Amino acid sequence: MQDNSATPALQNAEIKKESIDKVQVIKIIISVLVIILLIVLVYFYRSKTVDDIESAQAEIIAQAVELNEIEQFSIYKEQAGGLYQGGSNQPQLAHRVKIQKQLEQIQPVNEEGVADSSGSIGVVFIGDPYTKGEIEIFQSYIQDDPKVNPALTFIDGSQDKFDTKYWEKSLFAWENLAQQVISNDLTTKQVQILWINLSFADYDVELQNSIDSYAESMENIIKNALINFPNSRVVYLSSPRNAINSNNGQYLEPNSYETAFAVREVIKHQEEGLLNFKEIIQTLDSEPVLLWGPYIWTKNSDGVKDFSYTEDGYESDGIALSTLGKQRFALDLYDFWTTYEFGRSWFLAN
Repeated sequence: MQDNSATPALQNAEIKKESIDKVQVIKIIISVLVIILLIVLVYFYRSKTVDDIESAQAEIIAQAVELNEIEQFSIYKEQAGGLYQGGSNQPQLAHRVKIQKQLEQIQPVNEEGVADSSGSIGVVFIGDPYTKGEIEIFQSYIQDDPKVNPALTFIDGSQDKFDTKYWEKSLFAWENLAQQVISNDLTTKQVQILWINLSFADYDVELQNSIDSYAESMENIIKNALINFPNSRVVYLSSPRNAINSNNGQYLEPNSYETAFAVREVIKHQEEGLLNFKEIIQTLDSEPVLLWGPYIWTKNSDGVKDFSYTEDGYESDGIALSTLGKQRFALDLYDFWTTYEFGRSWFLAN
């Protein structure tokens, strides 16, 4: 009679298989629980970030004073007022001398970057995505003005989704910008002026953390820009406009307001000798200088003050300018560049 009972070896194999199956089931359960936990943590983090921003927005409404209004400015998160270090709206004397020296060198150049009275002066603007189109309107506004230097060509480098992180990390962003320069009948060697206006990449309730992170990113972006435009002589930096009415989750207050403190920090690094671009980029014609461009953040929203716009000056997102807003912005920029001590020499004709 044949014995059909399982052999000890077969029984052990079946037991082992059952154990493996149980372990796999347990692993799956643990994996699912981990995923659920991560989802909960992400939701909690995002909720906390939103709460932090909303709380900070309330604080900004109550406390914010324009950085250049030194007499009215009190300490904000341990930061003093003034566009430049030391509570001043003017660069330090040594830096001022360097600025003036570079401004004196800006002149029309040919395609190879050699001085030529019939040449061009390229001005490249790099801004947050929502600023796209603003500089195009400005260029149209000034192109037939006899008071404006006819050699000037402004290039609007802002693009959808090209934010601070993108300009820091993406090779495509710079290739695209170079093509824009070429499409405007310029070469990269004719670009002598850069104007960068970008927001914090990430919000941090600890302002110093945001300042340090932004300064590092901005210095990398400036290096990228100088590699692509080696004849640049001045790099103007700005902080964004007031975003208190913005419903664009990436661009909210107090990011825009607090970015100004980080811009000041970047310029301070060069004033103190911590930034020397020519040592890093051998192709540079000279050492470009960093300085403030227009400070466009204002608490005012009645449309009277420069860079102040009423509701009809904005698109529905509360941050991008409408056609009317862009036209008004062009007027404000015109007033700025025609009177700015460190800009009118190249902006005005003769």
